[in-house]
Amino acid sequence: MDVPSLISEELPLPGRVEPRNDELIAVFRDGRLQTIYAPGDRARALWLRYRPGRLTYARISREIRIDAFVQGVALQDGWLLPEVRVQTFVALNPANGYALLRARIEERGLQFMAALTAELEAEISAFVRRLFAPRTHAEVLAAPTPAGFGASEVLLRGLFVVDSVHVEHAAADPQYGQQRSAVQARRVDVAEDAQSHSDAEARGLPLPDDNNPELVKLRQQHELTLAAAQLELELQRLRIEAERDRQALSRAELEARSAIAAETLRNISAIRRAAKAVDDPDRSRLLREFDAATKSAGQAEEHPVLSAESRTFNAEVEEHDSGEPLEVGERYTVAFSIDLAPRPQAVASGVVAMALVTATDLEEPVTELTVQVDSDDFEMSERARLLRVPRSGVSHNKARFDIVPLREGRGTLTATLHRGGNFIHQLQLELPVGAETRTTAKFTSIGRPVAAAERHRDRDRSFVVKPNPGGGYDCLVIGPTADHAHMPITESQLAGAIETVRAAITAVVEYSDGVGLPFSDGVDIPRPAEDFALETLARAGARMFQQVFRHPAGGEDARRLGDVLRQLTSEAGRPLQLQVVSRSFPVPWQLLYLGDVRQPLSWDLFLGMRHVVECIPFRSGFPDIGTEIPSDPQLSVGLNLNTAIDQELDGDYVACQKAWWSQSSSRRPRMQVIPRSRREEVLSALADTDCADQIFYLYCHATASGSRDPGGIDASSLELTDGRLTLGDLYLEAPPGVPLAGNPLVFVNACESAGLSPLFYDGFLPYFMSKGARGVVGTESKIPAVFATEWARRFFDHFLDGKPVGDVVLGLRRSFLVEHGNPLGLIYAVYCDSDTAIVPALLRQGS
Repeated sequence: MDVPSLISEELPLPGRVEPRNDELIAVFRDGRLQTIYAPGDRARALWLRYRPGRLTYARISREIRIDAFVQGVALQDGWLLPEVRVQTFVALNPANGYALLRARIEERGLQFMAALTAELEAEISAFVRRLFAPRTHAEVLAAPTPAGFGASEVLLRGLFVVDSVHVEHAAADPQYGQQRSAVQARRVDVAEDAQSHSDAEARGLPLPDDNNPELVKLRQQHELTLAAAQLELELQRLRIEAERDRQALSRAELEARSAIAAETLRNISAIRRAAKAVDDPDRSRLLREFDAATKSAGQAEEHPVLSAESRTFNAEVEEHDSGEPLEVGERYTVAFSIDLAPRPQAVASGVVAMALVTATDLEEPVTELTVQVDSDDFEMSERARLLRVPRSGVSHNKARFDIVPLREGRGTLTATLHRGGNFIHQLQLELPVGAETRTTAKFTSIGRPVAAAERHRDRDRSFVVKPNPGGGYDCLVIGPTADHAHMPITESQLAGAIETVRAAITAVVEYSDGVGLPFSDGVDIPRPAEDFALETLARAGARMFQQVFRHPAGGEDARRLGDVLRQLTSEAGRPLQLQVVSRSFPVPWQLLYLGDVRQPLSWDLFLGMRHVVECIPFRSGFPDIGTEIPSDPQLSVGLNLNTAIDQELDGDYVACQKAWWSQSSSRRPRMQVIPRSRREEVLSALADTDCADQIFYLYCHATASGSRDPGGIDASSLELTDGRLTLGDLYLEAPPGVPLAGNPLVFVNACESAGLSPLFYDGFLPYFMSKGARGVVGTESKIPAVFATEWARRFFDHFLDGKPVGDVVLGLRRSFLVEHGNPLGLIYAVYCDSDTAIVPALLRQGS
């Protein structure tokens, strides 16, 4: 790959600069990156701390590049040192980790680039200061740019293409007219006879002490600083050598030399602390810490790989030129492996976060993953094989599958990587078949958007559903037995089926027994009203099941999938952990009725009444956030309430919730509650990158709008005390790509919302996830205010106690049904990892 050329320019303009089709626009403030956006984007900000100052714009090619400038030389703590600013980007080095890093950027968005920029700026600053140390003041003024990179060149060139470091300007020290060494510039308050030392200063030689205690102290301090700098360089050298030794243990690690620089950057904080140490005990202690981090591979098991590490899921057709088409009827072997970087002959590669892959039990050094392959275009003797992956390095084996092309054209092969039924990653390969098909192999790579946590649990089954380009949806089943099917239901038919379910829920909520409205008036439901709800919801849920798995245009494969789901859930003697990874398929899975409505009806035949069902968005680019919501030192709760509901409904629903949260925050330590009620307050919170909410609770009205409705999905809205907040408003005024610092779990408790349906989450879920939220729990249709209030109180009582969200939701559905005859818990859906929990638990004082 050619190194891209720099095509950036500075644009010191006061207004917004619109990007052209082939570029990004970066906004800097005093040389620090503030915002970056592309055509069609709205202020995709990278959250870096920066000082106030003049705004400048830079046009940057999409092949990301950085150039560093030393803009001046300043007097700092008595020493003449360069001022370093990162002005633009450099291109990532294509020979050392370019593809891996670029994949990470594409997967995580531009946030990852912000971290690299910050690391690089600190590194450039450190080594340029060292280059100035031996040069005289006159040399600096005459030739501001030092020759070469010095000892840090190996670190920077390992990861980046850095063409030059250019000192734009070197200002003279106003206190002295003589030439003097940049590191020997005296403090301005130290008197001296300049003439007596002019010869020594001109040559850059050490100056005599003159028995001046202040000068002696400064010189000793500087000697320690130089010693610390030398220590930093030595630590870098030791780290690089240690990584080379570790690489020798693995053939693939030898092929991926970029791991050296990556590991060094991950430990740069230890290097910096060592460089800043000014006394021998501190340096010795830091050296011991650094040595502990660079143990050999045999000792490294005590220090597990950081969860942020990523490796590559590769696919290659063995003993076949990747540029040549396959032949019909011939047998080929496709091999899948986990490596540190894309393999040279790979036909497909995808970056996988290791928090999803490696064993969490520290005594278990190897994790067994499953590679499952599916295709209608190839004959395959086996559909699943194991892949053994160590905590670090490459997989111990390859998962190999023999395939035989069945027809000419482009053959599609889908490979899904999962662990214990929990979806991790998927590669979809398009391989050319036949002499007439001269195009090269193509692939798409997509991974689960939520990282697994330490309390990761296996899933009994996972269903991966995504749109088929030819219409309908493709469903892949992950579990002990592999299966797949095409579901021909169209987008409009799906919307109609969802509307039928919504109408059934509305009929239940508005049911009248001639005396009152049981579901709207209270939580305890009389038997006749419960029977009406059972029949109404069962018929709607059964019809939804038919349209998905028994569609008139469907085949035996879709019918078989429905039978598998029915058999699996009916035979289970315990609650199953079910996962649905889907895109543009907003089916209320918990409301699917798996029985025959001609037989006696039972609440146990609703999927969500006996089993934990989690829905994970099938999208890339979301942040890797664990399932543990940290409550130490503090749990921050955003309480966003429509206070007009009490007056509108002539009740005290909002007042009760305010009182409950006030009492809870006083009884549970380390919890902060931030109340909001107005539209602008909620909007400002969602636009604020420093918003620390870890739970973002919404008690309000909500409406859903489909793609065919006026205004489209953007017209979906939340109704706060003083006005509506549409999805379109949020995208404009609190745009995605500006992550919320607290990575909140969003709880949408939308009461008395006749216009709400599961389509609401087809718009709002991607928005919240793009803001860094770990997921959403919420109502999918109209819910009475009295039930919504009581559900929220019980939900948070259990959730704050540290119970996983999936267990809490299932437990509440069962308890409301058994204790109150109330099935409305089925209206709440879990759009996040069901293992999400508060850690440590916020137990009530005295419990």
